[in-house]
Amino acid sequence: MVLASQAQLFMNMVKEILTGLPVMVGVIFIVFGFILKKRPPKSVNHLYGYRTPKSMKNETNWAFSQLYAANEMLQLGFILIPVGVVMAYLSIESEFVEAMTSIGMLILLVIRLFIRTERAIERNEVSNDENG
Repeated sequence: MVLASQAQLFMNMVKEILTGLPVMVGVIFIVFGFILKKRPPKSVNHLYGYRTPKSMKNETNWAFSQLYAANEMLQLGFILIPVGVVMAYLSIESEFVEAMTSIGMLILLVIRLFIRTERAIERNEVSNDENG
């Protein structure tokens, strides 16, 4: 009996964490986006910033990608917070469906961040090559 109540308590705690996950990630995106925008790394490094092979290719790509990724993170953060609040108040019967919806949405938005930033780097490289 005690084990069953502990398991139920654990499941409720996991459900609360997963329900609040989009809001927490939204806040993290806003904080890191703001930091990256206001204090971008000065030079290419392996510790801090938006780091992909394309962004680390040269200093021009690096500077551009830091600002672009910061703006994308801010935008996604401001999308995630209200969506997370709405999801927290929806009555989804299945905890599994609710958890998978939250996790799936976060994965898709992070993929969106990378795709949009990488494409923007490519466009910026092309325009820089054409200009000079």
